Amino acid sequence: MQARMKESWKTKQYPDLPDDQRKYIPIRNQCQFSWYCDGRSDVVRDSASWRKAQEIAYRIVQERKYRGLTEGATHYHADYVSPSWRKDFDLIGRVGVHIFYRWN
Repeated sequence: MQARMKESWKTKQYPDLPDDQRKYIPIRNQCQFSWYCDGRSDVVRDSASWRKAQEIAYRIVQERKYRGLTEGATHYHADYVSPSWRKDFDLIGRVGVHIFYRWN
């Protein structure tokens, strides 16, 4: 999935600016995951934290550890959005600003 992009207002105001000097930014709220369209590098900068995240994910999937945290959630969203699909799922609860659901 490719992020949809728009030209920044900072460069759009200059019609004669060469293409290689134009700045493009992702269109917000068009991606399932905000990190996918944020325009930032996906290069890992903190290898210890990355390793810890991998370990936690492995334990959740393979060992079913921490499963009670979201009780088998299949979907989630932040509390500042209201996706239409939420009505089609059972509400589990929330952790911080995230609201979790699972299939009916």
